[in-house]
Amino acid sequence: CLMLISPMAEAQSIYVLVFTSNRMLPARPVPASDHSAPIAVRFAESLPWEGVGAVQVQPIASLRTPDSVMLRQLTLVTSACEEWLHLETSCGVAFVFSPDGSDARCVAPAGADPALLESMVVGPLFSFLVWLRGGQALHASAVLVDGQAVAFCGVAGAGKSTTAAQLVRLGHPLITDDVMAWRWEGTDCLVQTGPTRVKLWPDSAAVVQSEAVGGLPRVHAQVEKRILNLPDAASLAATGYPLSCIHILTPGTARARDLSVAEAFVALKEHCRDDSILPPGLRARQFEELARLVRNVPVRRVPAHTGLDRLEEFARLLLDGIRRRAVTTPAIR
Repeated sequence: CLMLISPMAEAQSIYVLVFTSNRMLPARPVPASDHSAPIAVRFAESLPWEGVGAVQVQPIASLRTPDSVMLRQLTLVTSACEEWLHLETSCGVAFVFSPDGSDARCVAPAGADPALLESMVVGPLFSFLVWLRGGQALHASAVLVDGQAVAFCGVAGAGKSTTAAQLVRLGHPLITDDVMAWRWEGTDCLVQTGPTRVKLWPDSAAVVQSEAVGGLPRVHAQVEKRILNLPDAASLAATGYPLSCIHILTPGTARARDLSVAEAFVALKEHCRDDSILPPGLRARQFEELARLVRNVPVRRVPAHTGLDRLEEFARLLLDGIRRRAVTTPAIR
């Protein structure tokens, strides 16, 4: 069992969000300099307005992309004097947020697979919280190379997590996987640290780690994907690292090329984390943040790896290219 029920525990941090929870979650200590009021992340078996009388439900957003299987619709629920954002999923789990993001709940029936709940909370729930709390998130992985973050996007199966795990094996710590949240410090885009773990299919896991794959926990019971805990780089800065470049891993692409600002905007829009459910106000901010990101950070379309037997060679070629280019593009803001 990956999660244990407990009273609200000591505050922790993930994607620079400080939170407490009544279950154990993979996170990091809160930096001593961070005095943020923690977000309450609770696991519950019933919606907070159940049994309290009549409620009003106002639709806000719904899925528009046929390939999304996790999120369905977002509604505003008004109950007595309380308002909640209710995010439904297609697998029977619901997320409920206070409008300011200070209270978040994962609601699932008793006996729900704890690994599934953990995966959904660390992914969709926290990525939505990032947006509610003023941040931004891409569906991407990032590793640390020479003091800077290098990110990898791509369609499902392009090898984002596999590439990141191989780079970790070559000595480059994982900053985050699956959810890449960022914030701005002047003209620097700082990628925020996440859990030191990746989710890999068994054949990929077998290549990037030496232990028997069969002993690795599954993401959840119905999926063969495994959770690989990587070495915890305790020295990673909780405040994040400047993003030097974003690589869009693209199967079938013959060569790498830099994208124009317009091309990069369109490409990254396709890889925003769970963005199909954003309400209009957050959607407008998303466009502003993406425009700022592509004006300040180079985006390259690069070939994805062509076989696990050549994964190490592929990762070393990527590293060579990153270091040769040593980004010097001035910020535009």
